[in-house]
Amino acid sequence: WWIGAWPTNPALLPAAICTLWVGSIMHLVMQVATGLTALWLHDAEAVYRLYQKFLIVCGGLYVPISIYPDWAKEIISYTPFALFMSAPAQLLFETPMMGFWELLMMQILWIGGALLAAWGVYALALRKVEVNGG
Repeated sequence: WWIGAWPTNPALLPAAICTLWVGSIMHLVMQVATGLTALWLHDAEAVYRLYQKFLIVCGGLYVPISIYPDWAKEIISYTPFALFMSAPAQLLFETPMMGFWELLMMQILWIGGALLAAWGVYALALRKVEVNGG
């Protein structure tokens, strides 16, 4: 009762839950990709902190994306951070930045991109480990 408004369209609750679930998978894949950089850089903390900062700024954690200028909203709405943090909630509470199917397709594309990035980082790290005799 005290945390804010009720959902404007409660019928979209299953869609929001679905996109939150897919978004959590996307976040997990991106965390694996940042963790794999430890094999190459010997320490993934700097990469993970950079990932967290983008998550905070572009995900709408501190400041809602609707407050940003129009040009920034346009750029941020297609980053993975907005797609798994603020976009699913906007399906319920605000004017959504995109529809359910567009959001789901963008999330799936970013999962594929993150999987390719993780595979590429792993291949580079494996080559470096084998060259160095580890």
